[in-house]
Amino acid sequence: MASIHSTERQTYHLLFLGNSFTFMPDKSNTHPVTPLLVKKLLESKGFSVEIDWVTAGGHTLQNHYDEGIFEKHLNDHENGYYDYVFIQPYSIEALELPSCFITTQGPGVKGKEGHDGPEGREMFLKYGKILVDLVHAHGSKPIVIQPWIYQQGHAWFNEKFVCHDFPDTHEAWYGNSTDYEALLDQGYIDLRKEARVELLKVGLFWKYMRDNPSDTLPMSLMYQEDHYHPTELGALLTAYLEVQRITHLPADQFPFLPDGMDPKQANYLAKVAMRYFTTTALAQ
Repeated sequence: MASIHSTERQTYHLLFLGNSFTFMPDKSNTHPVTPLLVKKLLESKGFSVEIDWVTAGGHTLQNHYDEGIFEKHLNDHENGYYDYVFIQPYSIEALELPSCFITTQGPGVKGKEGHDGPEGREMFLKYGKILVDLVHAHGSKPIVIQPWIYQQGHAWFNEKFVCHDFPDTHEAWYGNSTDYEALLDQGYIDLRKEARVELLKVGLFWKYMRDNPSDTLPMSLMYQEDHYHPTELGALLTAYLEVQRITHLPADQFPFLPDGMDPKQANYLAKVAMRYFTTTALAQ
């Protein structure tokens, strides 16, 4: 948990709850990339911003609830409430999953130091609603981030992965190549109904990029070499979508450009993000 404050008037108060999808590509989790991009984008347009974050690698919504840091942050905020609270669930916890995921210490699965791994959709829905209700109780607006899918090169798609199959049916946890995204989407549809919460469908914008390849920004540049974490380009797309939701201004109105980033690629991401305003399926 940490915070950064601006001193200008008319401040946006934002809280980010999440995991490595929130703070990567900063592996240290000391300078979470997406929250800081949101801050810099908003400030570049003249807004004042205060951001706080509660992030931990591999954490599910239940992990965050059980630790109590998120709820304490809501209780202790000096303004009394946050304007927006962005909730990033664990990348696959919205899926039905083999029970093996709960305790495995396989790559990227929390199964040690008292933090169990994802149990699947039932617990996702239960703790998603609990956290959303907490945010509402503090007078803040919760928005749940619907994530992108892993690339097929990820280790969990390998048949030798310890949690690859459901033990009863021996079917893969991800279905087949066309099932995975639909299965994930269904979990978030269920959460929206259960918790009456707004979704920011980030994963659908990644899907748009996959379905409409561009020489300006190949899809491979959105993923790190592990085939699931975002690069800074991937994080920037999420940040563009979040500042659009906060301000209702199109992404190309925010002049901030991360150091060393190709302006053409950033502009391409801004144009993708702006489909939020013109494509019904991509908006809430």
